[in-house]
Amino acid sequence: MPSPTSVENPKGLPPILKSEIKLQLALTTALAVITTIVVLGRLYIRRFYIGKVELNDWVLLLAWIFLIGFTGTQLASVPTAYTLSDHLEQGVFDPDAITLKLKYDYVLIILYYACVYLTKLSILCLYLRLCKRENKLRYLSSGWLLRALTWLTLVFITLMFIPCVLVSICRCIPPSNVWSIRSDAKDVGCINRIVFFLSTSVLHIFADIVIAILPIPLVLKIRGPLIYRISLLGVLMLGLLATIACVGRLVILVEAYQGKGFFYQYATMINTWSYCECALGIIGASVPALKPVLRKIFQILGAAGWTNASCTGPQERSGQSGSLPYHIAIEENKRRIKNLHLAEAGDLQDSKCSKSVSKTRTDSSGSGSARTQSPLTTRQEVSIPLAAKLRMSGCSDTH
Repeated sequence: MPSPTSVENPKGLPPILKSEIKLQLALTTALAVITTIVVLGRLYIRRFYIGKVELNDWVLLLAWIFLIGFTGTQLASVPTAYTLSDHLEQGVFDPDAITLKLKYDYVLIILYYACVYLTKLSILCLYLRLCKRENKLRYLSSGWLLRALTWLTLVFITLMFIPCVLVSICRCIPPSNVWSIRSDAKDVGCINRIVFFLSTSVLHIFADIVIAILPIPLVLKIRGPLIYRISLLGVLMLGLLATIACVGRLVILVEAYQGKGFFYQYATMINTWSYCECALGIIGASVPALKPVLRKIFQILGAAGWTNASCTGPQERSGQSGSLPYHIAIEENKRRIKNLHLAEAGDLQDSKCSKSVSKTRTDSSGSGSARTQSPLTTRQEVSIPLAAKLRMSGCSDTH
């Protein structure tokens, strides 16, 4: 029912498409559930599998909290959008409904910028944490370059985030003009929000591409199977899903800029793409931390044999350990130590008989005891199982 302040639609304002509202409701609900499962699963793995929750995990948790606020505000705006659409279809102009819808949009854009910034910050914190391991990992010999570029990117997105939030809050003078239907007009003391959104979207796309490119040189330097490096690179590139959503948002903004309609006509799809960008960014940043659970799932599905073969086969042929999972690296080291012991045992078997004869002759003459102990002393480093094998070989000290 129209509000008491409703009047006849004097300009024939077009209604909001209900199909867009339904799409917004479906995507928001589905992505909210998926993102919540992914983030909580990430924290559970970090806490109980890894044993430590890092700074980038906490930052991403904060981004998820803002996303929950985004979700609640967007879902709360759906009934208002339906009401506004019905009124405009009936030829009724309801200023209260339009004002309420624009107030929701005002809150959503602030939550959007905060969520996007925190998601990017979480990824950059992960890169900085990898840089701290530079002295422990040989393939991070160029980690100083990644660290410098990461800090530059972090400063860039921070300097971009602060003005975005300030402009979103104080876009109009007085601020009450923000939720005016004429807030894009030049004579009401507001900047054009569509132009502002266009410029920030381009900067966000640029930042996403830079963040995706940063770890590529380090991943390519990892010594290991090609399929392992490609899969790792693919996981890191999942953050580009948010970039795709940002491009979709940019397309709607270009249509709004070129069109002659009002902002409320495009706000529904702009908010939908904005939500997809935030949610997909959080999901893409969380997938690498879900590796233990994904491995369990592959084992249940029977894919463990294919995974192990693809990871270990080229390793055994090339003799390189590379950056393998922990349990595979342990088995590889055991195999190498065993081969080293066997090779050492073969060298000893070639010379142990002559050394035993020399030791027996020296003991019988009663001289050179200090010198005769040196060959035995040099072999005291051999492990007990290896010494037992030497005694069983057929030669003894009484040869």
